[in-house]
Amino acid sequence: MTQLNYTYFINHLKLNIARKNYFFDIKVNNKILKLIKVFYKLNIIRRFVLITPYKYRIYTSWFDKYSSLLNLKNYSRSSNPIRIGLKSLGILKTNTYNSYLILSTSKGLLTHQEAIQYKVGGFLICTVF
Repeated sequence: MTQLNYTYFINHLKLNIARKNYFFDIKVNNKILKLIKVFYKLNIIRRFVLITPYKYRIYTSWFDKYSSLLNLKNYSRSSNPIRIGLKSLGILKTNTYNSYLILSTSKGLLTHQEAIQYKVGGFLICTVF
């Protein structure tokens, strides 16, 4: 079985949004399910449905006129992950007002705005702009 990690899911999501697919099926573990819930809060995913144990159907959000506006950049990696502290998040907040940074923190997966609210830093997973 393949290693289910953030990169695997983000690449599938990017590919299906680019193809303008209404949905796609993917195997999911608890770690990726948390990322799906964050993308759902950001309205990148319209909904997600459990088909079989550990297999979900993901319905993507895309818009005809504005499909080029959504960009996902993956920064998740096992060696040398990018760590962002609380001070850096404060600086990035002013520079990235239309973007979201998704961080893996001690409180779970959070956007950079939620991380500032909880006063925690973390490892960068991806950016959405």
